[in-house]
Amino acid sequence: MLDEMTARQFDEWRIYEQIEPWSQDRMHALLARLTVIVANIMRASGTQPVTIYDCLPWLAKPPPPSDEELEAKIEAQLTALD
Repeated sequence: MLDEMTARQFDEWRIYEQIEPWSQDRMHALLARLTVIVANIMRASGTQPVTIYDCLPWLAKPPPPSDEELEAKIEAQLTALD
């Protein structure tokens, strides 16, 4: 198959896989989501909720957005409603 595929086509498939994963990473993400749901349903009151990052330790938790980023996002959403 690689003999018939150009480098550009290969890059396009790699990018597509990052957007719509079809590998084991997708299964890990789906199972982690299910685990988060079940764990949060069964957690004791007063305890911190479980997050997806607790179930996927290799997944880097993104930094919180700055005020400017939040304002830009809200502005973009309000503009889209017009």
